[in-house]
Amino acid sequence: MFNHTHLPGNKARDVSSGLPTPLTTSRGVYTWMISPPESIPTALYKQVLSRYRAEWPLGFVGENEGRTWVAKPLDSPLHIGLLSEDGSVASHAAFVNRGITIGSSPYRACGIMGVFTQPGHAWLAPEIVRYVSEVLVPSSGCDIAMGFCSSEELIKWYGKFGLSPMLGARVRVDPRNNEPTIIDDEVLLAHPLTPAGSEGLERVRAGDELYFGPRPTW
Repeated sequence: MFNHTHLPGNKARDVSSGLPTPLTTSRGVYTWMISPPESIPTALYKQVLSRYRAEWPLGFVGENEGRTWVAKPLDSPLHIGLLSEDGSVASHAAFVNRGITIGSSPYRACGIMGVFTQPGHAWLAPEIVRYVSEVLVPSSGCDIAMGFCSSEELIKWYGKFGLSPMLGARVRVDPRNNEPTIIDDEVLLAHPLTPAGSEGLERVRAGDELYFGPRPTW
C-alpha cells in the first residue's frame, strides 16, 4: 500500500527491545516475525514471495519477471508477520519508508504495503496493521504516514488506523513503461506525524504536487 528516496536512520528497524507477545487464540498461537529482509529465514521469505506472486501477478511481469524481492531495498523494508504453530506465514506486511517532496520541500514518509493473509486467517490482518500504526509509525522519525488505495472498502478500513483520504491530491511518480506519471487510479491516504508533516499535507490540499519517486511495485 505504501512506498518510496531512501530515508536514513529508520528507527523502526531496531527491534532489539523484543517482539510483541504471541497471539493466543482459540485457533492456535501465532508468533510474531519482525525482521529486515536479510534476516528472514529463506523458507519464510519464499512463502511471502510466492503469495505476492499469487496476489499481485502484474508485479512479476516485464522488467520484474524473475523478481526475487518482496519490497525494494531503497524502501528500507521491515517485514512484519504472524507465524502459525507449524511455522508457516499466516499473515504478512512490509513496513516501508522513503523520502518524498512536496513542492520543493523534502519530507520523510512511511507506511505499510503488501498486506496479505492466508485463507482462513483474515482476522490477523488488523493485528499487523494495528502494530504498525501504534508502534512502528510513531517511532519511525517520519513526517507523514501515507499510502494509496483504490477500494472504497479498504479506504474506510485504513481510516480506522488514522489514515484519511486526500481526494484530488496531485501525486507524480517517475516514468515507467507507458504508464502515466500522475497517479490517478488510486487515492492518497495520509496522516501527519510532525508539525512539518502537517504543513506538507496542507500544501498538498492547497494544490502543491507531491513527488513520490518510483511507482509502487507489489
